[in-house]
Formats: sequence, C-alpha cells, structure tokens
Amino acid sequence: MRPELLAATVIQACIAICATRLSLSRLEASVQGVDRIRHSVDFGVAELHLSPGMLHDLPTIDNAAFLHSDPPSSQSSNLAYIMSALTFPPKRTDRVRLVGFMAKLENVADADFYKYWHEVHGPLFANLEIVKKNLLLFEQHHYTDQFEAGAKALGFDVPPYRGLTVFEAESYEKIMEVFTSEEYARICQPEEKNYLDRAKTGFFPGSIVTFIDKKN
Repeated sequence: MRPELLAATVIQACIAICATRLSLSRLEASVQGVDRIRHSVDFGVAELHLSPGMLHDLPTIDNAAFLHSDPPSSQSSNLAYIMSALTFPPKRTDRVRLVGFMAKLENVADADFYKYWHEVHGPLFANLEIVKKNLLLFEQHHYTDQFEAGAKALGFDVPPYRGLTVFEAESYEKIMEVFTSEEYARICQPEEKNYLDRAKTGFFPGSIVTFIDKKN
C-alpha cells in the first residue's frame, strides 16, 4: 500500500473512533465557504474550544482527492492539524505542582541572591525532615539574561523575579504541611530576611499537563 494511502486509512480510522467517543456539541459554518467555525467537543468533565482561527482555512474534505493526492494535498495537512489539535495528554493525577515566584530584597545584588539561595537556603530547605517526607521534587530556577534581548524583541515582558522554585507532591495538603510546620518556621523563616522579599513573592499552584518530555 502506498504510504499516503496507509496514512489516510489510519487518519480515517482515528476519525471514526473519535466520532464514536466524542460528543460534538456545536458546529457552525456558513453555506458559502467556511468563514467561521466554532467547534466545541465535550469530553465529559472538560470542554475543548477550538478558536475560529485554527479552522479558518479548512476546506471541504474531498475523500478521493485526499486518498490519491501525490504528494499529499493541503487537505490532508489541514486534517492532520485538526487531529493533532484534538489529541492531548491528560492532567497528571499522581502529583501536583506549586511554583514560587521569588522576589529578592532590593538591597541584595543578583549574584549575592543566587549564591545565598543556592548554597545556603537550598540545602537547609531540602534537608528538613518534613520536606524529605512530603515532597517528591524541589527545584530552583535561577534567572539568566541570556534570553532577555530575544524576548524583548518578540514583545514579551521581562519578569521582576530572579528565581522560580518548583515543588511537587502527592497533594497540596502535603506541600502546605511543609510551610506550616514547626521545623520550617524554626529553621527557614528566620533566614528569609537575608535574601527574600516575602511581600512580593508569590505562588502559582496548578495541575501538570506534559506534552513533551525528552529524557536525557
């Protein structure tokens, strides 16, 4: 079988499977050409909304042209694009993540902040018994300006934070137990005054959805 025919067969099989499993809640298109499509797919609890721009150039699929085009037509590319848009990994249920946006004290130089946060606070926190018991992951991300010029050129803002802390655990309750523990209050809170502006530091809790994870 020609590769393009095999690919078409696989894609059509995927469409058939999706049609039986997914509930298409609404699809609007003009009769004369596809000016705008609003596509909502009900996945039980969550609902996926594809923006009109994603489907703006979608033509009417001609099965004969799709199957026998050599090289594959733009129709097959558009269809593959839509299929990829509908394919996504689930949220992880084995762990949660909390990201801390670390604001340093204004009178502390960047280099001094990084050195203290890395070499003093990091080991202190990582060796707390409650941390070793409750956390699955603890990471520090130290800011670098190597991406700054490119980000500004693309219209992105430069964040005021000089570090990110990543905590992962089986639940947010386990993470909160760390910060409300007597051990944390006794060992880590007093040394915050050396580097951290607590009033400007924030935390972002969220579910984990991994699209790409290339292991070393």
